[in-house]
Amino acid sequence: MKKKLFQYSATPALLAGMAALSPTVSAQSLFDDVNFYVGATGGYLSGRAEHELNRNNGTSDSEVTTDNLGILSAIAGIDTRSNGWLFGVEGDIGLPLGDYPHDDDIMDEMQWTDFKYNAHLRARVGRSVDNVDLFIAAGLAIAKFKSVDDDDESHSSTLTGFSIGGGVDWAFNDLLKARVEILYDDYGSEDTFNSFSTQYSGDWSDVTVRGGLLFTF
Repeated sequence: MKKKLFQYSATPALLAGMAALSPTVSAQSLFDDVNFYVGATGGYLSGRAEHELNRNNGTSDSEVTTDNLGILSAIAGIDTRSNGWLFGVEGDIGLPLGDYPHDDDIMDEMQWTDFKYNAHLRARVGRSVDNVDLFIAAGLAIAKFKSVDDDDESHSSTLTGFSIGGGVDWAFNDLLKARVEILYDDYGSEDTFNSFSTQYSGDWSDVTVRGGLLFTF
């Protein structure tokens, strides 16, 4: 009789203990599926710029330049996996390598004179197959440029637009991954400066191919 009383009295305590532990276990399982990562990429950027001038008399002119640059970027992000699917968010900032190209046949006011940086904030969706992640990514793109006016004074312009692309992450182990990706950025037009009753503006779009290493933790 005492044994049965002990069993009956212990059962509610056991159930209460399991109920108290279950949120902790669920939260721990969710946390285990979340991965943070940082890394660096290097690549090749091919860009196209169009600059316009609009005069008060209603006339306008435009010039197109194409430029190619190396670019080095730092990346940080977070992702999670569920039933083979990958979902995440990541950001990066890139610095161009070398001097920005200049077209001597086009006046300075009708072209960018310096490319300072670009940056992205993107959502990622993909599929995980063994140690390989195939993904697409899209979101916000930002870039900063400089131009000069007739008096050789510099003007900074920050352009915003959208980015879309895709790539592959290949895991060497639980800590290290290699990445290869391609992305297309398209930025809106931005007014640069006014000069002698003339409004100058410029836009930018580019394609970047890059590869790098990511460290997960």
